[in-house]
Amino acid sequence: IRSDGRPVRVPLGNAELAAQHRIFAAPEMSLNAARIVDLTNTTRQALLPGRVSLFLGGAFLGLTETDFVAPGEGFALYLGVADHIKLARTLDKKRSAMTRGGSKTRMQVSFLAQVENLSGQGVGLQLTDRVPVSEGDEVRISGVRIQPEGKPDAKGLLHWELNLAGKQTKEFRIEYTLEYPTELPKAPKAITPIPGNPAIGLPALPAPSGIYDQIRSLERKF
Repeated sequence: IRSDGRPVRVPLGNAELAAQHRIFAAPEMSLNAARIVDLTNTTRQALLPGRVSLFLGGAFLGLTETDFVAPGEGFALYLGVADHIKLARTLDKKRSAMTRGGSKTRMQVSFLAQVENLSGQGVGLQLTDRVPVSEGDEVRISGVRIQPEGKPDAKGLLHWELNLAGKQTKEFRIEYTLEYPTELPKAPKAITPIPGNPAIGLPALPAPSGIYDQIRSLERKF
């Protein structure tokens, strides 16, 4: 710190790490595709957690944060929005319906997701979506249909590796049927975020919320 109280930055070291760039899209959570770089700490020193300034081609991109990275450990950094990728995800109401029948409700859901390459050059990207997963007997999920064909993992996540030509658009349809109690358990109180402590970092699908939270979210779309 200088005598006038202003901070001074002093370089302690430098390292060059091989990087792999990719584009990640999760239209259920965000209609902005993300540019991500995957790295491995090939140095003999750990990288301490803290704020990271990002530059690309000499241009300042912004700030992100990284966790502790041990030697040999892989990590990823968020480089901003891939603005040449346009995403959409809508409930196809012509193929969706919700029927309440006394103690049980049946919901037929059909989502249509679209990915468009606005640029004139080909681009590769990772697309992620999901279907609900129930761990109990009160909620039944059936009739899962994915187009193009895909198989959800144990958490209900779907992954596609896409290659889009310039100006190309691809569509994906996710359909399933839910049967669940009409009277849902009361939702827990939301946790108030701490002011002045926004989350900064890599955008991705969060851990799946409770099945009843997902059902409430779906009901609001009808």
